[in-house]
Amino acid sequence: MTRPTWMAVWVAAAVGCGGESDPPVSPSLCGGQPGYCDRPYNEVSQVCTHNAMSNVADGFVFPTPNQTPGLTRQLDDGVRCLMLDTYWHEDEASLCHGACGLWGVRPLHDGLVEVRAWLEAHPTDIVSFILEAYLDEEQTSQALTDAGLAPYLYRHAGLGTPWPTYGEMIAGDERLVVFTDDADSVESWHLDWRTHGWETPFNDESFTCDPGRGEPTAAEHQVFILNHYTLCGGGGCPENAVVNNDYDGLLERALSCSEADPVRNPGGQIPTFVNVDHYDVPVEGGTSEEADVFEVVRALNER
Repeated sequence: MTRPTWMAVWVAAAVGCGGESDPPVSPSLCGGQPGYCDRPYNEVSQVCTHNAMSNVADGFVFPTPNQTPGLTRQLDDGVRCLMLDTYWHEDEASLCHGACGLWGVRPLHDGLVEVRAWLEAHPTDIVSFILEAYLDEEQTSQALTDAGLAPYLYRHAGLGTPWPTYGEMIAGDERLVVFTDDADSVESWHLDWRTHGWETPFNDESFTCDPGRGEPTAAEHQVFILNHYTLCGGGGCPENAVVNNDYDGLLERALSCSEADPVRNPGGQIPTFVNVDHYDVPVEGGTSEEADVFEVVRALNER
């Protein structure tokens, strides 16, 4: 496989992959890489799946699913951030997309149990949720507790305070970070991402680096969400992802948006989350046969 020479510097030092299914259990490894252990959580770039629950494997059909594999496979492949929409449907907390029905619904408990099992099997990894929440904080807390995830919850010290390192979070077994769009969230484990971070515009064909929701200059030590997907018919489509997730174009944009700018990115921070549809395509870029987006985040982390 070939790519422009100017790209080579970004992957020359890239070895291994934080997305291996079963990384060795070792206190010197964090997210599958020894170099991540001393880095603050918000300064490690990870792949995030937009509408992770809306996937073909779990029977979602409309709007068009944004992903193909289910949650466990996403995590096995190397995804470390799941965007999930939570609803109350037929007397239980549920995962839906837009509305709940035969076209796509799954008990939230089932999805959360999958994540708990994965965390148990991968003790040197950290997983993040970004919730579009139609449940209140009490309902969300109960769902996490019932699924056995409460012991893993990370509790943040407060807006503007530095994030702990990967190594510190893993040592404390606080390996689940929960962001939400619930403006009424008050618990330290339940973080309004629009306060604790910012994003580039979503479903935006221009792929600008300008801020969308959230404010980059509002506080220090925020998370940075790089939205890099375009919808079709209100949902996801692999044909868009094949183009959008291409190694060269995605890395070039991610590097551009990582440049220090007093309005867009005061600290010159790499994206904490690279948020995509159909993360598993394409696989032609980079130096291996894994999906391009994983090679992009590795290149960002090797800067």
